[in-house]
Amino acid sequence: MNGAVLGRAHRYLQEFATLDLISHGRAEIVAGRGSSIEAFPLFGFDLDDYDLLFSEKLDLLLKIREQIHIHWTGQHRPPLTGQAIYPRPLQKSSPHLGRCRRHSRLLRAFWYSRTPLDGAIIGGEFKRFRPLIELYREAGHRAGHSADN
Repeated sequence: MNGAVLGRAHRYLQEFATLDLISHGRAEIVAGRGSSIEAFPLFGFDLDDYDLLFSEKLDLLLKIREQIHIHWTGQHRPPLTGQAIYPRPLQKSSPHLGRCRRHSRLLRAFWYSRTPLDGAIIGGEFKRFRPLIELYREAGHRAGHSADN
């Protein structure tokens, strides 16, 4: 799921919940920014809002996963004032966060969302990505999370 899709986080969760129910809990969400920025203008988003848009929509997605009736306000979509989001997914697990390229984004995403991290290596050697994984583990440790989770 990239930032453009997160513009419709409520609809995305409905589609995921349907797939999760049909598959008996075998579906997963991986939230990330995507590898290209070309889709942002197509959905009416300003690239200057790149970081805020992702953080805001990820926060909305996590709230929708946690609650049936949503109260939420952001800058990039109308507020939700108690609307119920159905269907509900079978699983209660959090979405995974796709690997962030920048250390600051990785840490911010971890601190705010506390989601598992999926690392994708689309080229290059694994050892180049190890510092990001270590940074993620350190942030989790500082936040009081077990390395086993």
